[in-house]
Amino acid sequence: SRLSGIPANRLLMERLSDQDYTKMAEAAGKLEQIPLYINRRPGATVEQIEILARRVPGLTLLVVDYVGKISPSAQSYRNSDRYNYMTEISGALKTLARTLKIPILALCQLNRANEASKDKRPQLSNLRDTARWSRTQTGDLPVSGGVLQPGGRPAYEPEPIEVIVDKNRHGPTGPVSW
Repeated sequence: SRLSGIPANRLLMERLSDQDYTKMAEAAGKLEQIPLYINRRPGATVEQIEILARRVPGLTLLVVDYVGKISPSAQSYRNSDRYNYMTEISGALKTLARTLKIPILALCQLNRANEASKDKRPQLSNLRDTARWSRTQTGDLPVSGGVLQPGGRPAYEPEPIEVIVDKNRHGPTGPVSW
């Protein structure tokens, strides 16, 4: 939607003009140039993610969407609760990042606690099932969507986001918006 300039609701409802199809073809051509590999296998283990990652030549970033869907290894599944399982996953992903010498961006679900806060900005304590997570990771970046003002941007423009660098072992912390 953003690349083509076509509002997302029109794409989803398939209400497209001939001009929209031309725009979509141009956007698809641009997207084909991006070296992006997507694995849609549900419930992969960290070991399976590693095998797939090693097959991608020149891999520079691995994104896990989302960490709660990573399947536990057979041993951890039998012997632990959700907290210990997430602790194991966190450590395994950090080890994988070091082994492959690339950053891993692991997306996590927030619990509902930030909805009760005044400014609704996510915090590390809002990460679901990940109490130990921030101890093992190099950085934590909660993301917050901006608030759309009435009469603001066209529907196809992206909503501004704020990344809150709550933890950074190798640099500054604080909010970054774009």
